[in-house]
Amino acid sequence: METMVIEIEEKEYKLGYPTRKDAINAENHGLRLLQLENSPLAVSEQLFYTGLLANHPSITSDEASRLLGKYIEEGGEIGEINEFLIKQYSAFQQSPDGKKKKKVKIIKM
Repeated sequence: METMVIEIEEKEYKLGYPTRKDAINAENHGLRLLQLENSPLAVSEQLFYTGLLANHPSITSDEASRLLGKYIEEGGEIGEINEFLIKQYSAFQQSPDGKKKKKVKIIKM
């Protein structure tokens, strides 16, 4: 899987859900994409936080929130990050390992 690299305060951070385990970890840390319509800012913060966890496991929610604020302040586009992370997360709903799988056979009875 791919990883997104962003720079904040001259330091690089990697975001993504490279494995199914990372996507499940995001859910365990509160990520709920279905709430995107009702709480877009809160979900954006959760995406950012949980997207950092695979490569920065010791980061806290508060630190991630501060970094996100700084990223936006520095002219970063949060929409790009959200699009990337949602696409990665959603890929695990289609196939367990994020790759194409065999087609299923549907048998009528």
